[in-house]
Amino acid sequence: MPRIDDGEYFRQRAQQERAIAAAALDEGVAKAHLQMAEEYERKAAEHEAAKADKPSES
Repeated sequence: MPRIDDGEYFRQRAQQERAIAAAALDEGVAKAHLQMAEEYERKAAEHEAAKADKPSES
């Protein structure tokens, strides 16, 4: 399983949530999955920003 702070993991989860939303027959269910996708995208962006702020470990 990917690390919890892995930006790529969050991007993949956002994509999965969008796919579930697209397949949902109920508008409320679709909306909930789209909200989850937005949250995963936010987490991915936070991870990438934190990663960019860290000094290189070379």
